[in-house]
Amino acid sequence: YLIHFFRELDCTKPDCPPLPEHWGFGNVEHDVKFPPFFLMRSAVRNLRLWPTWSVRGHVRTIYGNSPAICFTEMPIAAFLEAGKSRRQLGQHMSPYGLVFPKEGMFKEGARPVIYGLSGDVPVLASGGKAGARIIDPAYLPLIEQFRYVTFNPTSARSVDWTHEREWRWPFRGSLKALEEHLNEYGTGPDVSDYPGLELNSSNMTGMGAIVSTANEASQLIYDILWLIDSELIEDNQFRFVISIHEIDSTDQIQSPETMDALIERATIDIGSLLEIEKAQAAEIAAEFHQLVAAIEKSSSKPEGGELGGCWLWLADNRSKLTRALIQDECVEITDSGRYLVRLYEYNDSRSLSQREEMTKALCVEIKKRFGVDCAYYSVLGSDDPNSLPFYTEPDFEWDFFNVAWEGLSD
Repeated sequence: YLIHFFRELDCTKPDCPPLPEHWGFGNVEHDVKFPPFFLMRSAVRNLRLWPTWSVRGHVRTIYGNSPAICFTEMPIAAFLEAGKSRRQLGQHMSPYGLVFPKEGMFKEGARPVIYGLSGDVPVLASGGKAGARIIDPAYLPLIEQFRYVTFNPTSARSVDWTHEREWRWPFRGSLKALEEHLNEYGTGPDVSDYPGLELNSSNMTGMGAIVSTANEASQLIYDILWLIDSELIEDNQFRFVISIHEIDSTDQIQSPETMDALIERATIDIGSLLEIEKAQAAEIAAEFHQLVAAIEKSSSKPEGGELGGCWLWLADNRSKLTRALIQDECVEITDSGRYLVRLYEYNDSRSLSQREEMTKALCVEIKKRFGVDCAYYSVLGSDDPNSLPFYTEPDFEWDFFNVAWEGLSD
């Protein structure tokens, strides 16, 4: 595997790359800092990693004319230990990472870096602050310069990054639109307008993720299932999420055998969450529709009033109920990531407020029967769930929101 790890960004720091002005719906900024998990969820939701010049001390660390995305081929156990220990030392690393099969990344154009060259390496003029650093092409072709990493273990200050076992993916497209937006507005464009490595490429199958806590794993899995159910990615593109809350002691990872067992125990298999037999799904769906029909039958006579659409909003997209109703083709996923169930059993002549009250009663029964949190969701004057204004009264935590104030360092 190759691992791309995320580190906290502080946009007041001079070496911070240009960040988006808008992060997209459900991504809630906080002040000027962005923790690793926020950045990971944003990358997954937008299905894109951004290339940068990896500026350190106002100097590009990536040579040539192609910005790049960096990866490590450390074994997962070594990555977990290094991420934790280096973050405690205040270094630019964290144990949050996206995991990619090496073969797929090679097909995408990623290559291992080149640590040093024979003899002294002439570097052409940088072009000013954080300007281009070009190695004389006689020593290294321009197309390969993104791979170069300084290596001199015999100097007064030893320069040796070989322990990182780094790979890089070069961005060969144009940055002109991004640079023009930065020059005109002083900030980046919308997150969806950033160019980069597309995570829904056909080469990107069997990907995984490493997070810190069970709650973070739950949130990221919500995003992955939402992308699958919305047909933005194939169901085999993400394979696992590793939650390392049970692997927080270096004493536990002394032997490869112990580490493998711990990783297996902490891994959530995405494929298993999607699996539900057709017979079981049909049985669950039939029980659900009977429950809705019972609510309709037991309710008072239809009343006139305001028109609009009313749906059942299911909070957990991993539940057997949700998976069964998706197979039953009665679930609609909104632009904002809500899983809404169409309640065909309701009498169309009922007012919107009457259907809302009926759906509240339905939620109580669903919680009893299936153990799933839910709420009503309605839109005034429209049958389009993406229209405004909408109304709802959830009393549950919704995994969809990606908030930047959680996970910040002190």
